[in-house]
Amino acid sequence: LGELLDALDRTATAADGRRVRDVITTHQALQPFDPRNFEAGVLTPARPFSFDPLSYAGALAASGPRTEPGPVVRRALPAPDSGDVDLVDLRRLLTHPARGFLRQRLQVALTRGEEEPADALPVELDGLEKWAVGERVLHERLAGLSPAECIALERQRGGLPPGPLSEGLLREIGHQVDGLLLATTLEREYEPEAHDVDIALADGTRLAGTVTGVRGDTVLSLTYSKLSARHRLLAWIDLVALTVGRPDREWRAAAVGRGRGKGAVRSVFDPLPMAEATAALEELVALYRAGLCSPLPVPIKTAAAYAERRNNTDTPTAREGAAREWLSGMFPGEQDDPEHVLLYGEKAPLSRLIEERPEPGEGGPGWHRDETDRFGLLARRLWSRLLDAEVTVQT
Repeated sequence: LGELLDALDRTATAADGRRVRDVITTHQALQPFDPRNFEAGVLTPARPFSFDPLSYAGALAASGPRTEPGPVVRRALPAPDSGDVDLVDLRRLLTHPARGFLRQRLQVALTRGEEEPADALPVELDGLEKWAVGERVLHERLAGLSPAECIALERQRGGLPPGPLSEGLLREIGHQVDGLLLATTLEREYEPEAHDVDIALADGTRLAGTVTGVRGDTVLSLTYSKLSARHRLLAWIDLVALTVGRPDREWRAAAVGRGRGKGAVRSVFDPLPMAEATAALEELVALYRAGLCSPLPVPIKTAAAYAERRNNTDTPTAREGAAREWLSGMFPGEQDDPEHVLLYGEKAPLSRLIEERPEPGEGGPGWHRDETDRFGLLARRLWSRLLDAEVTVQT
C-alpha cells in the first residue's frame, strides 16, 4: 500500500496542489468508541461511520467529565457457598490477601508485562537475575549435582557474563549456597516426603491438602532468597496443619534463607501443643474465609513488621516499621503491587489500610483489644501465635 501511494504521488497531484495520498487516504479511528466514528462526514461522506449503540455509549462516556474510580469492593460480599477449605488456597490467600481475594473470589488475574530478552551480551546481573541463578544452583545442589556441574549448567544457559566476568559472581553465589546447605544439614539427612491432611473443622466443614517438603518430622522451607515474612508464614501454616491433621507425631518446622553476609537465618518452630495448634488453625481458616468476603488489609510484609513490633511492646515504632514495608522509596514497597494499586489506588498511603473499620465479629474476646482498626486487629491475629512460637537463629 505504501508503494502504491508513493507511485500515485510521483504520477500526479491533486487539483489544489496537495499530494494524492493526502486526498484519498482516510485515517480510521483505532477504537470503536472514538467520537469521530459518530460524526457525519468526518470518516465517510455525509454520514457517520458507525451506528453501534454500545460504542456510541462509550464515546459519550469518554467525552464526559472525568471522575476518580471508586473502590472495587464497597462492602463485604456474602460468604461463598462451599465451606470446605483447600490448603493450597489458604496458603495463597494469607500470603497475599489482595491477590487471593481478586483471584479466588472475583476470578480476576492482573496481567504483568513480559520484558523482551536483552540482545546485548550480559556484563553484570541485576539483583533479580542473581537470585534466579542462586535459586537454580541451590535446587541443583539439593538434587545431588556437584558445584562444577552446576557451574557448567549455568554457563550453558548463556545468561552469565562471559569468561572471567562471571567468576566472582559464581564464587559469591556458591558460598551463599554452601551456607544454606550447612544450615540445613540435620534436616537434609532425611529424604523429602509429602503428607496428606484432611481435617474436620469445628463448624463441620473440612480442610484438606498436602504438605510437601517434610524431612523426617520437620517441615523444611529452604530458599536462596533472604528469609522473608512469606517463608515464615508458609512454614507456620504447614506446621499447624500437620500437627492437627497428623497427631501421631511431633512435628517441627524450619524456614531457612539468606541472612546478612554469607550466613543463613533459620526460623524454627518446635512441636505445638494440640490445643494451641487447633486454635491457630481455626483462626487461620476464619481469616481465609473473611478474605473471600472482602480483601484483608494486611499485606504480608507490612503486617508482619507491625505485629513484630507490637508483640515486643514497641508500640511507638510499630506503624513506622509498617510504613517502611508499605511505602516505595529506593526500592518498590508493597503499595506498588498491581493488586494493591487496583484495590487501594495509586501510591495509596498506609492510612488507607489503617482507616478500615473492623467487620462484625472482628475484635472482642480472644482478640487484641488494644487495637482499634482492622489493620492492627488482623495483623496481630495472623502473626501473634507465630511470633510467640518462633525462634530465630543466625548461622
